[in-house]
Amino acid sequence: MIIGFEKTYKIFLLWIFFSLLSFAFSEEWKSELYPEDWKPGYIKDKLFFLQDYSYAGYKNAIYKSKKYPAKKVIVTDYGADSTGEKDSSEAFSKAVNAATHYKGAEIFIPPGKYLLTKPIKIFHNNIVLRGAGKSKTKLRFSGSFPANIFFSGKGQHRTEIKLLKDTEIFSKQIFPEHTDGLEKGMDIDIGIVITESFIHDHQMGKYWKFAKNKWRTFFRREIKTVDHKNNSVTFEVPIRYSLKCRDNLSLKIVDGYLSECGIENLSVCNATDKKNAWKYDRRHVIEFRSVKDCWVSGVDSFPSAVIEQKGMHLQSGGIIIRRSKKMTVSDCDFNNPQNRGGGGNGYLFEISQSCEILTKDCRAENGRHNFIQNWDFNTNGCVWLRVNSSGSRAFKGSWDPIGFPAASEFHHA
Repeated sequence: MIIGFEKTYKIFLLWIFFSLLSFAFSEEWKSELYPEDWKPGYIKDKLFFLQDYSYAGYKNAIYKSKKYPAKKVIVTDYGADSTGEKDSSEAFSKAVNAATHYKGAEIFIPPGKYLLTKPIKIFHNNIVLRGAGKSKTKLRFSGSFPANIFFSGKGQHRTEIKLLKDTEIFSKQIFPEHTDGLEKGMDIDIGIVITESFIHDHQMGKYWKFAKNKWRTFFRREIKTVDHKNNSVTFEVPIRYSLKCRDNLSLKIVDGYLSECGIENLSVCNATDKKNAWKYDRRHVIEFRSVKDCWVSGVDSFPSAVIEQKGMHLQSGGIIIRRSKKMTVSDCDFNNPQNRGGGGNGYLFEISQSCEILTKDCRAENGRHNFIQNWDFNTNGCVWLRVNSSGSRAFKGSWDPIGFPAASEFHHA
């Protein structure tokens, strides 16, 4: 009798399970935030709304094509050694200088392996590093540097103008106290002073002390129109958060963004010996700083052939994007950093103080925080699309053989 009851009970539970399963597949499950006629920028009420993230990426839209330089510079013409036996740093430097002389060029790296003991540094617009393919062009960096491939603009603040009205979420308009010196196409930062009141509003008194009473950028924008008569400015990307005049809300003109630069179709490695890997913090293989309308496409890391490095790809970090906007990173694969300890190590795809960055179709494996937004205010409007993260793990030090689980995440403000 008891056995019969148990069988009946199990059958009853299975009937409930399959009934629910059938219901799940027969009915469309839909969040109330997504009505039938929803569109980006949908607002249900003050607490529930959907941001429009279609502005993320190169030129604020993923469907717009890149601008390629007309000139072509080939690194082997300047003495680069494609066998990887000799240092090609000087040859790459000469190629960069030639591209700068042309006011922009494609720096082509033919198939082969290239050893570089010094970083590749690019400070001028319209320069693209292009290999012959991920498996064909390989750059092996030795030596410990903050970044082995470094694209950087100046990104300097110039004039500051106070705003007369609080910013509104979804608005593409602001109201400065005057429009003198403001023009269409000009880059501006919109921000506030991190006041005691702002800190209190967000209940961050114990943590945001590092920025207290300091001006911080919140939005990086490009002026679309200037109405000098009514003192208003418009831009294409909407405001994503309400900032208050109470906190010294203002705009600052920005000069010197680097633009129309990219890296394509090659592989990189900057693994080093274990001692140096743990001696230095935050050693990224690629860095973009103060740039707009730039891209990285089809770039992978590859394992070191040095036996003592045991197939590691990177010293510490993969790619980092700082104080930038409108950039696309696509079809990239970064793996196996050596240093995955504290102090900002083991970050494979990192975004810091940047707006409208699109990371798509990328893969990260065995980092600490594989995909991460890190440090200070300002990162917003960014999209991670079809990315794959696996094997995240953090370690206390080079002596730690086990470590502990980590994950992709956001850090700090």
